[in-house]
Amino acid sequence: MRWKRKIGLWMAMLAIPAAAGAADLVNPFTESYQEIPMKTTVKEGTLLVSDSPEYPNAAGILAKGTIKGRGRIYYYNVNASGAPVRLVIYADNKKNADIQIERNLTGDGSMDYISTGRTLSYREATVEAAQPEKIKIKAKKPQILAAASPDPIPDQMLVSGILEVNTKKPVTFGVAVLPADANTEEAEEKALKDLEVLPADFHNRRGVFPMAIEKENEAPWDVAERPGSIVIGDGKIDSYYPGYDELDKVNRSNAGNFGMEYDITVHTKGTGQYRLLFNPLGGIYEGTFTVWEKVIPSVYNVEGHNGYFGNKTIYDVWNMGVWNAGNDLHIHFTVAGATYLPFRFLLIPVNGDQKAFPAEDKV
Repeated sequence: MRWKRKIGLWMAMLAIPAAAGAADLVNPFTESYQEIPMKTTVKEGTLLVSDSPEYPNAAGILAKGTIKGRGRIYYYNVNASGAPVRLVIYADNKKNADIQIERNLTGDGSMDYISTGRTLSYREATVEAAQPEKIKIKAKKPQILAAASPDPIPDQMLVSGILEVNTKKPVTFGVAVLPADANTEEAEEKALKDLEVLPADFHNRRGVFPMAIEKENEAPWDVAERPGSIVIGDGKIDSYYPGYDELDKVNRSNAGNFGMEYDITVHTKGTGQYRLLFNPLGGIYEGTFTVWEKVIPSVYNVEGHNGYFGNKTIYDVWNMGVWNAGNDLHIHFTVAGATYLPFRFLLIPVNGDQKAFPAEDKV
């Protein structure tokens, strides 16, 4: 998207505190909301997910899948092997192939997990694509494209990241855990050829899935009517997408749609303004959202200050600005890892006689 190319220049100007302009904010939990019906369209692109096994206890192949055209490789894995290891993304194709690496994003490895998901979400929203790196893949020769960390990953540490690629022909990509001492090209190639496939766990999030979706309401939301609500990540109103595990040759589901891009457009009508709030319903949620009306986006980094945001409550809300009725509102995000779903966006008309809440991050 065009706005991503300039996001780095806008960040310093647009880091709007969550509490900004909270003087007109009513208690959102006394409101009656109408669910805004959304039409969903699957966009171009393939997502390879490595999150099953979530806790690999040995070196081995975590995920493998074929991508043609735009693609993402998303990994979310905790080292449970009892020793330091490496986690790598690689290509392993039967034929020679040319690929482009467009973005290589990693969250901060952590033992608490929440900060890993939060930092990856922030970088997905704010790091612009650099000049694509062109790589030639040789047939039947596994080649490492990226690593989760430049250093060996300690036991019990979570690593998570996204590698965005583009190919003209089908290319098989994989995610693997290597022993820490497999750190030369010869040792890497040998390890990738010898590794066994690790069994998937109950999460089932392994395989190729849709990479991106668009959601928009067919009928504009009228600001003069009741406040609106958009639910994300419940598996019902917002469906989880099925995919295929090329290792086990079975169908699987990406419960939570982790690693997938969301682009939401809310058509509105009427006059005046309304406030957008983020409200987690399933527990802890910390991550980044980009919101805009016409051109310049605002970036909202949801993060708890006195404990994790959304922890053991459904009454945390994050202020995402005041917007103008009659304009389309756009919201972009990738569901942050180490979070609990569902969550919802609340759209509340702004009135001059509303009873105010204190200007603070959690309302």
